Amino acid sequence: MNFLSHGLLVRRAGSDAVLIGSALPDLAPLADRQLRMTPRRIELLDELGDPDVARGCRHHREVDRAFHHGRPFTDACKVIEPLLPEGPLPLPRGLLAHVLVEIGIDAEVLRAYPEFATRTYPEGFEGYDWSSLFERMRQVCRAPTDALEGLVGRFDSGAFLRTYATDDGVLDRFHGMVVRLGRGGLTPETRDSLRPAVAMAREHARERFDDLMPWELELKE
Repeated sequence: MNFLSHGLLVRRAGSDAVLIGSALPDLAPLADRQLRMTPRRIELLDELGDPDVARGCRHHREVDRAFHHGRPFTDACKVIEPLLPEGPLPLPRGLLAHVLVEIGIDAEVLRAYPEFATRTYPEGFEGYDWSSLFERMRQVCRAPTDALEGLVGRFDSGAFLRTYATDDGVLDRFHGMVVRLGRGGLTPETRDSLRPAVAMAREHARERFDDLMPWELELKE
């Protein structure tokens, strides 16, 4: 699961803090791996006064366990992996297929739920008191939050995730992820070689969206 798909499963809870929590286990380490949300850190956030953020984080972990062990996800990876080019890749083949499936699902949320993806989701980020959460994150993780603060600003506008709407946008986001991992990004040749897999990831997610989403875990309040 990725940002929009996690957010879609908690939207009925009606809480910006739960929405933020549903993103934080992926968002925080994307900004800085020192900010990884372990179970103990989630517990500490709860104790320090962020119970709804902690609830969203726990829901994220529960959904990921169900999703990654589910047959629809493993089947989707088997569809994508053969389309990956031979030769050196920026990530191991299995992990690359994994990432593209998750991005494909977020692309389908963007297409099928445009009001949520382009308005409700970014507005939840805009309306939240981030300064207090950043302070607690620094206490819990014993690490600076500067990189996370910058990334949150991109989510506020909604522009970061709207790029999932096109194959080029997916490749741009994937390029950025590879750069953050210190692997140099995508060459023009690698981008072109990945296009068939990216297109299929988005197509497969559209066709199998309801099977891929663990709707049984949706938060209703």
